[in-house]
This record gives sequence, C-alpha cells and structure tokens, in this order.
Amino acid sequence: MIRFTLRQLEYFVAVGEAGSITVAAGRVNVSSPSISTAISQLETEFGMPLFVRQHAQGLSLTQAGRALMDQARAVLREADRLVDLAGDISGQVRGPIMVGCMLAYDLVVPPDLSFIPLIEMPPFVLISADHPLADRDEIEVEELRSLPMVLLDLPQSADYFLSFFFQDKGIKPEISERSRDIAVVRSLVANGFGYSIANLRPLNGLSPDGKALKFIPLAGNLRPLKMGLLMPPHADTTHVVRSFVDFAQSWVRDGFSPGGVPLEVSGPLASPAVAETAKTTPPES
Repeated sequence: MIRFTLRQLEYFVAVGEAGSITVAAGRVNVSSPSISTAISQLETEFGMPLFVRQHAQGLSLTQAGRALMDQARAVLREADRLVDLAGDISGQVRGPIMVGCMLAYDLVVPPDLSFIPLIEMPPFVLISADHPLADRDEIEVEELRSLPMVLLDLPQSADYFLSFFFQDKGIKPEISERSRDIAVVRSLVANGFGYSIANLRPLNGLSPDGKALKFIPLAGNLRPLKMGLLMPPHADTTHVVRSFVDFAQSWVRDGFSPGGVPLEVSGPLASPAVAETAKTTPPES
C-alpha cells in the first residue's frame, strides 16, 4: 500500500531543487515545519535518508535522494497530466500554466520550441508631427535615403529594420542615432533627430515627453513582424494551454496593438472563436 502523498513528493522535489527547507517553503507557500515533517515521513517510508544535513550550508541530496527525485518529478508530471485529461474530458479549464512576461517575435525561433503567431505587424515610419513627410499616406524606402535615421538597435531587430534598405534597393541608411530603448527612440524622433522604423505603435501616439508622433506605413512588399507565443513541443495537448491561446487571440482582437492584423491560429490550438475571426482575416504574407 502506498503510504506517501503527492504533496510530500512535491515538497521533496522543492527542497531538492532549492537546497534549503526555508527557500522551498517560500516557493510552495507552506511553513518550514510542514516541509520538514513531509521529508521525515518520506525518509521513514523509503527507509533511507534523502538529504545530507549540513549545518549552515543547507541540504544536499544523497545518491539515493537524487535517484528518487528524478522519479518523483516523473510521478508529479503524470499526476498533472491526469488532471489535464480530466479537464479535457469534462470540458473544464483547470490546472497550472506557466507564462513568461513577454510575447515573442518570429525573427529567430529556437528549433526546440513552437511558435504560434497571433498578430501581424507591418513596418511603419515613425516621424515627428512637423516632419516634411508627415502628411504622406505611405513612404517609399528611397525617400529615406538621405534623411537621418534613429535606429532601434536591438539584436535581430536592427538587422530586420536595415534589411528594408538593402532588400532590392542597395541603399545605405544615414544612421544618426542609435538606442536599445524604444522610449528613447521615440523621444529622439519627436524632437527632430530623425525618423525611425518600427512595428509596434504606442496606444496614445505620443513620445514620452508628450510630443506628437506620426506613424506612416512603409510602402513595398516588406516582411511584417509576427508576434505570438513560444511553447515547448506538445504543450498544445492540454485544454488549459489551448484556452490560454484562445484568450491571447481574443486579447489581440480587442485592440491590444494599433495597426496590427490578427492572424488565424490553425491546428489543434484553433478554437471556434478563433476560427470565426479568421474568416475575415487577410491571409499571411
């Protein structure tokens, strides 16, 4: 008969990863005595020490503890999948999901991850409201040839923006200023230091110092950026992940990004709501 619980295994793994009962207690949001009791009960049940207690140095796994922790992780993963399966069968959205703090672009996608596009963002020219080109409906790359440029100098992004000049044009832009901070770029543009190229527009159309900016489409068959979600392979097998993707798509449709075009999420991640929106969405370029 099994005489230990999944909760005890969770505490065991938490201590093994943290190397400290105090740190582990903070991560799983329980008291340190509860963690200590769970570890002691597991050691009694298994008949062997799981940790070496080192005064003032925390805890380290024994050789047996390392082997058992690998299996404990596997048991916890399978338990999570059981919860996911129950949710899929019942149609309920429940279970944990870990989300990073930023959406991703399709410039460089790691080969071990899947990219789910949500919105397409065509490039535009960012200029001050009193710029000579401010009244244009669109701007050709050739028209920027001799004008000073404020480059958003981020990895991958800078190469993407500069590719518009070299793509079938052979134009060398006149870069007058560079910054890795988009707020600084907007301020420089608003104060007459040059134009910039970007894909994501601020909601209020102003620079950080309150000056008006203009956002004019860059003409030509230029590659738009796609913003979306990165996830491990097979993450879309759970109902909670599919529901989160549906939420993200709805968030984009409701006006998250001015000037962006929501994209269809195809395959197993597509929900009826997403598919309905996709009927009126232009095809990807």
